Amino acid sequence: MADLIQIANLSLSRIGTRSTIADLAEDSPEARAFNIIYEQARDETLEAVDWGFARGRRYLADLGNPPVDWQFRYAYPNDCLKIRSLYQPLAVWRGRLSSIDSNASADPVPYEVAIDRDGQGNDLKVIYCDQPQALAFYTRRISNTTLFPPGFLTALSWACGAQMAVPLTGNTQLMQACLTMWRDAVGSAAAADANEGFKDQNVTPDWIAQR
Repeated sequence: MADLIQIANLSLSRIGTRSTIADLAEDSPEARAFNIIYEQARDETLEAVDWGFARGRRYLADLGNPPVDWQFRYAYPNDCLKIRSLYQPLAVWRGRLSSIDSNASADPVPYEVAIDRDGQGNDLKVIYCDQPQALAFYTRRISNTTLFPPGFLTALSWACGAQMAVPLTGNTQLMQACLTMWRDAVGSAAAADANEGFKDQNVTPDWIAQR
């Protein structure tokens, strides 16, 4: 599996640069550009699809003190990039959702993600809903590159190439070409990654939608 230097050099190859990176701490335009854009490109690519390898499941921690229009206020998971859905308490078995309570529905429940305040007045990301013991399905922030499937690495390298194209080459057409390849790579990788019983959710990142 690829490490960060391999990902960086694969990304540079997407935009046709002859230079490569030997050390991410080196003082080169390529290393500086990659260090600036990498985490953003990684997180955007993770958010783009309900990747099976990055899927998290967690019963949310009840914070109490909900607003008047919701019954519960939950802590946003600290490793969460994007909430995909909330459910009533459920058992997960062989990729299928089956209700613990025979009277409970397996349908997703409504929710709202918001910024609230903690007891010290600090900003806090929270989830409001009317469901007790809410179970969240979400996309986790994965930093360990050895966990990235090959298809995801391909898509990520195109995302990094797109974000480095203008700083390193000044070529906006090259950036657009990388974005096209990113979309194709995400679609192919998502199809290969899909797990039985779950539906992929495609989300176009803001930095792409604004192009």
